[in-house]
Amino acid sequence: MVKEVRPEWNINSIIGFILSFFPVLCFGGLYFCILALKQIDKVEKRGKILAIIGLVIACFVSMETILMTIALLSSLIQANSIASA
Repeated sequence: MVKEVRPEWNINSIIGFILSFFPVLCFGGLYFCILALKQIDKVEKRGKILAIIGLVIACFVSMETILMTIALLSSLIQANSIASA
């Protein structure tokens, strides 16, 4: 019986996937997923799908983080202008 040897996982794809779920850390997840995709193309390792999914999630979460920051800042500016008037 021959045991099939599977390539090991790319650690950057795992880190990027995990970081992509957290609002502030999603930018790090974006970086690690891109880095993992570049490494997987050069060296035969597992985790390409994980890196792609992490990349998509990180893009959505980063957009949400940016929009929420803009909304928070605009509401703070508006509240400050109302309070000073």
